[in-house]
Amino acid sequence: MKKLFYSNQIKQAQNLQNICLQLQLNVIFIYKSQNQIGDDGASTIGTALGNCKFLTNLVFDIQENQIGDRGAQNIGLGLSNCTQLTNLKFVISENQIGNYGASTIGTALGKCKFLTNLDFDIQKNQIGDRGAQNIGLGLSNCTQLTNLKFGISQNQIGDDGASTIGTALGNCKFLTNLNFQIWKNQIGDRGAQNIGLGLSNCTQLTNLEFGIGQNQIGDDGASTIGTALGNCKFLTNLEFQIWKSQIGDRGAQNIGLCLSKCSQLTNLSLISDNDEKFLKSSEIINCKNIKLLKLFRQGTEKKQREIKRQALKIKRLVKLIVDEN
Repeated sequence: MKKLFYSNQIKQAQNLQNICLQLQLNVIFIYKSQNQIGDDGASTIGTALGNCKFLTNLVFDIQENQIGDRGAQNIGLGLSNCTQLTNLKFVISENQIGNYGASTIGTALGKCKFLTNLDFDIQKNQIGDRGAQNIGLGLSNCTQLTNLKFGISQNQIGDDGASTIGTALGNCKFLTNLNFQIWKNQIGDRGAQNIGLGLSNCTQLTNLEFGIGQNQIGDDGASTIGTALGNCKFLTNLEFQIWKSQIGDRGAQNIGLCLSKCSQLTNLSLISDNDEKFLKSSEIINCKNIKLLKLFRQGTEKKQREIKRQALKIKRLVKLIVDEN
């Protein structure tokens, strides 16, 4: 197996195309993060990538550059030729990519139908509903995934984009490990409900990191997400981030009720600014399986003491961690 490591010290993207044309590569590692590549360099890299049609494993990291839609589109066009990929790490976060670039990348993703492991990070760009929808449509073709890390936080995604991504998630029925981050967007109850409906199909999950905070999610969205979590009967580890949402007692109670159905869940990390609402749930307090609970420090010392007091009531709890960060 031949490998190419293309380090972030290399400033000229043109060299990559020449190398790729000469080699039949199985693996490429491209690390050009934190440079000033821009659209021209990204486009050349995309063209080079398109010549590597036999790739099965690809690590592509081009985050924190100055790439806009044109560069992202050409990267997407190149990636669309890599139809034999089984393992892909694709990191293009912290650029200036909008709907056009995201859509082309989404189309490319949809052609990678043999993927079993995907780490996809397009956080902190300028992607709205249309771009997110096309990423979702692409992801919906990746039905063989067992491990998925999906990061699309800090964009401008609303209910329409979130709903399509939720539908895609529902097609990934073989997932055992999922890290799903869509926090700090513009998602309301409808989008959250559709994400929940998709998640409810992921019944084989054992490890889940789920971040959907800093949106506009209320009780209805939270309740559907809770129902989905209750379907994940094999979950052993859950990190649930729902910080800065609009969830009231009903939503918190429904999440608590559904978590109590996860009989294999032993480690729970809760990132919320309303821990007391979750800990008021009798279902959480009476949960017999949670051995380790991790909370995040919030509010006054008095409030913190009350939260700790409530948490220590959990029936079989062995260890309580309160993160100071």
